[in-house]
Amino acid sequence: MSGSSDEGEGEGKAEIKVPMPPLGDAEIDTSPGVHLVWKDLCFGYLQPQSRFNCCKEEDDSVPKYKPILKELTGEIKPGEMIAVLGPSGAGKTSFLNVIARRVKNSKTKHITGSITINGQVASHKFFKKISGFVAQDDILMGSMTVWEALIFTATLTDAGKETKQQIEDRVRGLLESMGLMHVRDNFIGFVGKGSNMSGIARGLSGGERKRVSVCVELIHNPLLLFLDEPTSGLDSYAAKTVLNCLRGLSNQGRTVLCTIHQPSAEILKMFDKLLLLGSGSTVYFGPTNEAPQYFASIGHPLPKFCNPGDHYMTIIQTGGKEKIVSEEDIQEDSIVSLKDNITDHTALADAFLDSKYGKMCEAIEVRTMEEKKHLEKDCFGREVIVEEDDLEGERAPFLMQLKLLTKRAWDNVIREPLLFKTRIFQTIFISVLTGLIFLRIPYNLTGASDRISGGFFVALSPLFSSINGPTATFPPERYLLIC
Repeated sequence: MSGSSDEGEGEGKAEIKVPMPPLGDAEIDTSPGVHLVWKDLCFGYLQPQSRFNCCKEEDDSVPKYKPILKELTGEIKPGEMIAVLGPSGAGKTSFLNVIARRVKNSKTKHITGSITINGQVASHKFFKKISGFVAQDDILMGSMTVWEALIFTATLTDAGKETKQQIEDRVRGLLESMGLMHVRDNFIGFVGKGSNMSGIARGLSGGERKRVSVCVELIHNPLLLFLDEPTSGLDSYAAKTVLNCLRGLSNQGRTVLCTIHQPSAEILKMFDKLLLLGSGSTVYFGPTNEAPQYFASIGHPLPKFCNPGDHYMTIIQTGGKEKIVSEEDIQEDSIVSLKDNITDHTALADAFLDSKYGKMCEAIEVRTMEEKKHLEKDCFGREVIVEEDDLEGERAPFLMQLKLLTKRAWDNVIREPLLFKTRIFQTIFISVLTGLIFLRIPYNLTGASDRISGGFFVALSPLFSSINGPTATFPPERYLLIC
């Protein structure tokens, strides 16, 4: 993978050449691909004070919602890789969660607009079946090796359709394509506080962990891939390596959409299109290589030797009203005042709507499929059409799930020396303490009562011990279960 990371520096995916072997024997379905369209997409949270009747609108009983996303429209075609860029609080993660169908309408969340796949309003189950989501924080079991983590995920989602050898071949091909074969037997490891409490001394690097997270989502061969800031916390080389892998997946026909934070000019060129958000509104959506010309046309040319991503962030954060500091200003010790910075993105959003790129977004049409088989409720509360086969989830049988989870729990225990020794000491201590409490009980009526109490205690002790285990295990593994 290190050899491929230095290639593909030009613009456009035709100039980026990343060797990506096929994913084992699994044939990649790129014939139709995924054409994702979102139209007039709005999202808002219920304001806390509006939960009380006195804080609702005077003329209407409808609660007030704080707008997060404001009438976003766009599309992603098969084989495209799109970056969502914007300052903190612009709505990048919210947009990714809504577009990936991870957020639904509720009492505290309000979503309007439409999301279609190949002209169809798909159900949540079908959407989950064809897509993968890589969170910003790597959700991995640190006590497992890379090989074990992928085999576990592949077996758990296989539903008994493949043999063990076929699953191993598929995982091996995936590791080769992502450049992870040299760490296949390495422990993933823990990060943060978990690394200090773990007996596993060394895990994977940040870039390797991110690629493993991508591999976990690629196990079921999704055609649509979402990533939340895949380069956060990585150095420039590791970030470029991860983006090279994503570029190769896109070249294979997958649709890739990811939020990104502070990209370098080299990384930004790897994306086909760029979506810039400011306060939940679209500031720009179009080809990445045409963004500098667009901003120059509205009075914000790209300065020399300036990172395009930083230039766009400056324009969005200041509402286009701050003077760009040039190299001459810095040499003259010029001080830039931020007092007059106004983060009003209405002008930038209106300028985009009046441009040719805004007209292209308005021209996007949402088509619905004519044939009806089943109706469900989507995240907008509307009836949507799904195929009958889409209602059946792919999962392993119950006994297979029980076997896999039991083995993973046992491996996690024995691979954590401190935890394993603590549980052994706890068992021995409780046993000795119980024996000392009920030692030398007399053989009379009082002793018989004590023996009944002792038996009751011995019978309940394993029950409470089994309850304490999941209580301590669930918090660190919570995200593995819900994501």
